[in-house]
Amino acid sequence: MIAADSKFGRFIVEKMVGSGSNGTVYRAHSIEGNKTVAIKLLADHLAKDKNVLTMFDEEAKYRRVRDSEVITRTGIADMFGRDPDDIIVVNHDVALAIKVSFPRPQSSGSKYDSDVYGGQQYAPLLSLEVPS
Repeated sequence: MIAADSKFGRFIVEKMVGSGSNGTVYRAHSIEGNKTVAIKLLADHLAKDKNVLTMFDEEAKYRRVRDSEVITRTGIADMFGRDPDDIIVVNHDVALAIKVSFPRPQSSGSKYDSDVYGGQQYAPLLSLEVPS
């Protein structure tokens, strides 16, 4: 657990906002500016699993997908029937990962949340074709 007002990298942690079997999420703000972020710390059993931490096992594969522009805000919005302004796509070059986020109708883990795994909503992404 990270205590409130603790420095975590280039962020100051404000408070814990949630915790579950996959990890703990904290609200924090950047030291450099006025940016508020969420920091998720994976649970120990996940943080030690290389398969969990690796989206792409080769930099060339990651760059091919990233540079193909198959994963875009507009494309994801069309696929899920959302407003493109609600979609966030972040390319994490250092981690060789692409993160797609959008608001869910219910909070994860709430009594109204039927997606207890936290991944089923992304099944349409399996149909994406990346040019070779």
